[in-house]
Amino acid sequence: MTSPKTVLIVDDSRLSRMIIKALILEMHPNWILLETTNAEQTIALLDSIAQPDLITLDINMPGMNGLSLAAIIRETWDAVPIAVITANVQESIVKKCAELQVGFIEKPIDANSVTKALRFME
Repeated sequence: MTSPKTVLIVDDSRLSRMIIKALILEMHPNWILLETTNAEQTIALLDSIAQPDLITLDINMPGMNGLSLAAIIRETWDAVPIAVITANVQESIVKKCAELQVGFIEKPIDANSVTKALRFME
């Protein structure tokens, strides 16, 4: 058995967080899942814990958007894999994700999209 991984789920939608969490726990019941709803909570949590194995990140959130948050995360925690899961599929978003070296996954959130996100840890 592999050691448990820690995944930080960042999304202002409670439903999205619940679905991602349920799908990950279905595949990996012993993993540690943390949740935040905005950039400020995320930065505070990252300052207080060891680096997670993966961060899933929504783009459209109140306050700072997910791409700005990803840029801040990259400044301090440059090695942590980040997977953006979003319904915003504009070419500029895809390009910015590539520039930030974060994965881009299109919603809807389902087993397929969560599996793609987990692959960024490999």
